[in-house]
Amino acid sequence: MRILLITPPTLVEGKEYGEVFKSFMSEPIGLEMLAAMVAGENEVEILDLSCEPDLDLHEKLDHYKPDLVGVTCMGMRIVYNARKVLKAVKAYDNNIITMVGGIPVSLVPEEFNREYIDLLAIGEGEITFKELVQALNQRNGYKTIKGLAYRENGRLVFTPSRPLIENLDSLPLPRRDLIDKYMTFYRDRLFQLPNHSFYTSRGCPYRCGFCSVNKFYGRAIRYQSPERFIDELSASNAEVILLVDDNFLNNPERAEKIADMIKERGLERKYIGLSSRSNNIIKAESILKKWRGLTDELGVCIGLEGISDDWLKKLKKGSTVEMNNRAIDILHENDIHISGSFIVDPDCGTEHFDALARYVKEKDISLPFFYSFIPSPDDPLYKDRVCNTDWRYYDGWNIVVKPALPIEDYKKGLEKLWNLTKARALKLMMKVKSKFDNKEPVRAETKGHYF
Repeated sequence: MRILLITPPTLVEGKEYGEVFKSFMSEPIGLEMLAAMVAGENEVEILDLSCEPDLDLHEKLDHYKPDLVGVTCMGMRIVYNARKVLKAVKAYDNNIITMVGGIPVSLVPEEFNREYIDLLAIGEGEITFKELVQALNQRNGYKTIKGLAYRENGRLVFTPSRPLIENLDSLPLPRRDLIDKYMTFYRDRLFQLPNHSFYTSRGCPYRCGFCSVNKFYGRAIRYQSPERFIDELSASNAEVILLVDDNFLNNPERAEKIADMIKERGLERKYIGLSSRSNNIIKAESILKKWRGLTDELGVCIGLEGISDDWLKKLKKGSTVEMNNRAIDILHENDIHISGSFIVDPDCGTEHFDALARYVKEKDISLPFFYSFIPSPDDPLYKDRVCNTDWRYYDGWNIVVKPALPIEDYKKGLEKLWNLTKARALKLMMKVKSKFDNKEPVRAETKGHYF
């Protein structure tokens, strides 16, 4: 079977849609995993339309002649683009089986109830996709496969739910060879170095009202073993690695073992980025020095979200300003640069934008990001004030919840904060560039052809 897996364009048509995401390009690790699940008797190709926005899709389909086209949709703002790609595929050849997966597909499946979409993957897709391809190859039916939805008489019919994958070590290594041609596009937003992304765990025990991670991956964290992660890291030739787990430091003992194994195997990198909550940074304080020693530059992304306990409580964040401040201090003490994200309260006044800017400067947050509030599809917070239901605007930059301020005043405040982000990003970039230009990388030898 010939399978074409597609990432739709991440920039959306329109003057402002998605503008803040221009520098957020990263590899489609989910598609790489799906490709790995069906390796062998199937021919698989990955097409990233974020990297090739002007590609003639009909010409590609005519050349490749796929039997199955799968499209990933990992954000609400991409819903229309994903549908547009699938519609074009069906218009080209109605016999091609079309499929879509991703968090929005599971949260709002009716958005994908379209005549040109044959199948929806509900929940984690790796095993579902493997079983589907096996069934299609054997010309068997797929309506008993768990974790699917299909159209019947204009309505979606859901098969039994797919259990979460308990043993992440059972999954194969991602097919990164399929995206080699795009590596010049997958660059770290700050240092413009090609990167590889790693998900070493799934799930989140927290209940942040704006987040859908635990609705998709569950509340219990499932971990790869350190050995499995090291196998994947050993197969990567990127000098920049991003550990994109939502809670990488939640288990300090595991994180420390991974650090020790990286050191023992000589797998240090030029830049390492990871994500964590403030409470987990506090919990993992004793091991951060080890992680700092593995790289020329270490960055940690924290969802700070706000500068008042009342706002954090409203968001159901499960953290406090005091915890955030302590985490920031710990990172500074270990010479770790901080990327901090903030959600700007729709009920704030104009003075709040100035207070956020002061906080960022006082706490020396290297790379701050500021977003308007986007309601989660299954959380009631601010649902009664949604003023725009066009998914293309759900990018954290455009306004979808009516603020207390006039919309233009609120947006001017956001623009001021994003100008601060640009200024601080430039400052950090020049600092790190100077360090990189005058120092040999941690690793003695660079593998691959990207550098």
